[in-house]
Amino acid sequence: MLWDDIRTASRHHMQMAFQLRRRRITYECKQVKTDVDSYNDAHPEERPIRMVLDFTQDEKELEIEDIIYSSANEPRSNLSYLATSFWRQYRSSCFSTLWPPNRPKAWA
Repeated sequence: MLWDDIRTASRHHMQMAFQLRRRRITYECKQVKTDVDSYNDAHPEERPIRMVLDFTQDEKELEIEDIIYSSANEPRSNLSYLATSFWRQYRSSCFSTLWPPNRPKAWA
């Protein structure tokens, strides 16, 4: 485990620390995939659970959420309901047509 004050740490130290964090995230994703696959194998009669491990859209959503919160005149807690409601509607509209990928008509 590498730890240092980010304001004073050397570039080399921080590169190593970031690489280790990224590796931990990768292992966590691998474990989630293993768990999902195991569940799906144990329940072949059910619609398979699909896990998307591409976080591009999640990152964009978090950036937008930060912009909304930072530009608002209200405390973050007052905006939580609005932001949560917006993202639920947005994601459900995306997933209703895109999720799961290549789904059979019987799943619609």
